[in-house]
Amino acid sequence: MGFHKRYINMATTQTYLNRGDLDELYNADAYFFNDEESYEVYRMYLEELTEKEIKLKLNNNGKDS
Repeated sequence: MGFHKRYINMATTQTYLNRGDLDELYNADAYFFNDEESYEVYRMYLEELTEKEIKLKLNNNGKDS
């Protein structure tokens, strides 16, 4: 039995987000985030924001309108 780990950066996060597949990205035993922005997306995911809401926040650079 193996230990499934994932190295995540914003490029990878954006790919999965555009496919609407963040559930698959975060399907691992451990995550290693290479930048703050990809970790922020993960935190939004844990807060159960929809992928549409996450994209909107990213496009607004995290600023509420």
